[in-house]
Order: sequence, then structure tokens, then C-alpha cells
Amino acid sequence: MTEQSSLTDAEVTAFKEQLMVVMPPQGRIGNGALRRKLGWDDGRYWYIRNLLVEAGSLSTSRGRGGSVQRVISVESMDSEEQLDSSELAEKDLYVPILETLRTGWIPDHRIDDFVVHQTAHQGRRDTGGKWTRPDITLASSNNYKYVPGRSVEIRTFEVKMGVGVDVTAVYEALAHRRAAHYAHVLVYVPDTQRAALGPMLERMISDSQEHGVGFVLVGDAANYETWDIEVDARRANPNPAELDAFIRTQTSDEFREKILGWCRNV
Repeated sequence: MTEQSSLTDAEVTAFKEQLMVVMPPQGRIGNGALRRKLGWDDGRYWYIRNLLVEAGSLSTSRGRGGSVQRVISVESMDSEEQLDSSELAEKDLYVPILETLRTGWIPDHRIDDFVVHQTAHQGRRDTGGKWTRPDITLASSNNYKYVPGRSVEIRTFEVKMGVGVDVTAVYEALAHRRAAHYAHVLVYVPDTQRAALGPMLERMISDSQEHGVGFVLVGDAANYETWDIEVDARRANPNPAELDAFIRTQTSDEFREKILGWCRNV
């Protein structure tokens, strides 16, 4: 008989409370680190942890050895947190995200020559149908020492608010891979809301990994240090005709002139 099977209901309740007391109020903690804080053996830890996951008190997350975090319902957030998120709309994120791409994401990805443009909200302009308009498009040009010619790559970014987000965002970005080398989803989720959205975010991360879509959780649109790159985008090989049509119909004159300049200098 294992220790777990001999525990009384009162003992199980006490162990659950003990685990929740040492859980951080926000963010995730590794299973190993949490078990060491409790001083429990593996059997007791996994038994009590899994009961709390099944009860909806904890959600599992990624990390070496796995991790857990509190599940905080949207209803339980204080009024100030709800007010902050309700005052923002997706369109309010475009400008700070564009700036943070320029100052943080682009240098982090070692991109030297680029042009980036907001491609959302193009009115009634025909851009090819549903899911053909990314919110932000980035073109970059690279020269490699041992590869002849100039490499021009297109990256797309689909921006979403965390509240109400679902896996549709991943498939929207996936559609962009028909005409882009890399496609990403950026989901704005302040730290105080991540636990409540944990199960949905985990599913989106899993689908992104399966389909090669980059997935980034954005805590503060204007601060790259709060951007968690959960999934790196895999490079696609779009049809040249689709790529050319995308650049022609989706981007600005300035954007297209930048790309033409690169082509002239090959």
C-alpha cells in the first residue's frame, strides 16, 4: 500500500493547503523547485499536485521538468486589473509593438537591414480574402558570406488580446505562411491574467509548435523584456507568385521601394 492510498481526507486537504501556501502568487514554478520547497518525496508531490490540477486550482505549463501556476479566474481579478485590460483594444497595441519590434525583437534576431509596416485596417482594399491581412509585416535583407546573392525574407505578426483569444489566432497566422517565410502570433497577456488563460495558452502553444507558427506572450507591448518567445517560427518556402502578390497588395509604397532597392543592389 502506498502512502497516498492510505491518506485520510483530512490529510489530503491539509497537504493541498500546504502546497498552495508555497505557490507563488503569480507566474509559474518548476515541479522540482516546488517539491523541494515542500520537502516532499516524488510520490506525495505528484499525487497532491495532480489532484489540484484536476480540481482546477493549478494549471500545468512548459519548462524543464514541467511547471505549474495558479489558476486565477477572470472574475477574481480586482477591479483595477479588469479596468486596465478593458481600456485597451487590439489597435492600441500596434504602435508600441511596432516600436518594440524595432528596438528589441529585431536586434535580438540579428536583423540589420529591414522595413516594418502596419498592415492591419486597410479598409475595403482587396487583399485576397479572409485571413490574408497580417497586423504587422516585416521584410529583412541579409547577405551571407558563403551563400551568393541577397536573401529577402518576409515575416508576419498577428496581434491578439489575451481576453477572448482562442486557437483561431494560430490558424490565422498559419494562413499567412502561404506568402511569408515566417508567421507569428503575439498575444498580449499581462502577468496577472496568465494563470486564468493558462489552459487556452497551452493549447495555442501546442498548435503553434505543430504548425511552425511563432508564438509570443507579450506582458507589456512597450517593453521587450516582458516578451516571452514560447515557440520559434519555422521557415516556410512560399510560392514566389504568392509572395510577390502579398508584397504588391498588402504593403505601402515605402515598403515596396525598400525591397526593390535591395533587389537592385544584388
